[in-house]
Amino acid sequence: MSKLHLLNEKIAVQEIREELQGSIALPEHRLIKHELGRVVAVGNGKYRTGENKTMWVKEGDIVLYQLGAPQQNNALFKIDGKPLKVFHQGDVIARLSSPTVKMENFAIVGNWVLLSVEVEQGVILVPEAIAPSETFKFRLLQKGAGFDLPGVEIGDEVLPERGRCAPIEIDGKTYVFTLQDFIHGTVTDGKSKATK
Repeated sequence: MSKLHLLNEKIAVQEIREELQGSIALPEHRLIKHELGRVVAVGNGKYRTGENKTMWVKEGDIVLYQLGAPQQNNALFKIDGKPLKVFHQGDVIARLSSPTVKMENFAIVGNWVLLSVEVEQGVILVPEAIAPSETFKFRLLQKGAGFDLPGVEIGDEVLPERGRCAPIEIDGKTYVFTLQDFIHGTVTDGKSKATK
C-alpha cells in the first residue's frame, strides 16, 4: 500500500458521506461543494521559508470541507485504486468526533466560525422570503483554533457579511458558518463595536 507524504498544510481525504448517520443538511451550490470525509494523510505544516503552520486535523478525523468549482477537479486523485482529494487544510470547516452528526460532536476548526441565526421572535426556521433579513441576529456559537479577532467571544452577537455565510442544518436547526474575515463587528448594549 502506498504512503502519502504531503507538503505544507495539505490534507488528503476520502469521502464518507454514505457511512455517516445522523442529521445534517449541507447547502447546495453549483460553484462550491460541501462534503464529509475521513482524513487519510496530513502535511507537516513546514514551508521552505522555515515558517511552521499548525495542523488543525489529523489522520482518521472526520471532517466537513468545501471546495470551489476549480478545486473540485484539481483535488481529485487515485492512490492504490481508491479515490481521494488533496487540498489545503483551510478548506476544512469542522471536525466531527463521531460518525453520528450531532451538535455535541461538531467542532469548527481553523479560521471558521459557527453562528446561530435568530429573529426577534426566536430561532429562525423559515426562509428569508418569510422573515426579512434585517431582523436576523447572529450569535457566535463556535470558533476555530485559528480564530484571532480580539474581543469577540462565544455568545456575542456578531455582524457577518451575509453573502459569505453558508447555511447548515444540524439536528433539525439552521445555523450558518463563515470565515472570521467576514465578521464586521459585534453588538453590545445596542451599540456596535468594530473588530480589528
